Amino acid sequence: MIGISFYLQDPDAETQIIHAANLGVKRAFTSLHIPEEKGDHVQRMVELFKLVESYEMEIHADVSLKTLDHLRISKFEDYLH
Repeated sequence: MIGISFYLQDPDAETQIIHAANLGVKRAFTSLHIPEEKGDHVQRMVELFKLVESYEMEIHADVSLKTLDHLRISKFEDYLH
């Protein structure tokens, strides 16, 4: 399986996603519970996921039982489809 990894705090994530999509990559991975990442990442997550989906790429996200608390949200469905 060939894919790309992107991370919420990476300022070049959009460029990397677009470049990978143009090369035919159809899978994207990210982690939504990296403890070192601080701040409000919900809007960034939504923007990057929409970009990935616009290129018809699958999204695989690493989560844990603490992810919702880390993102300060109650459920993903409020922010994604």
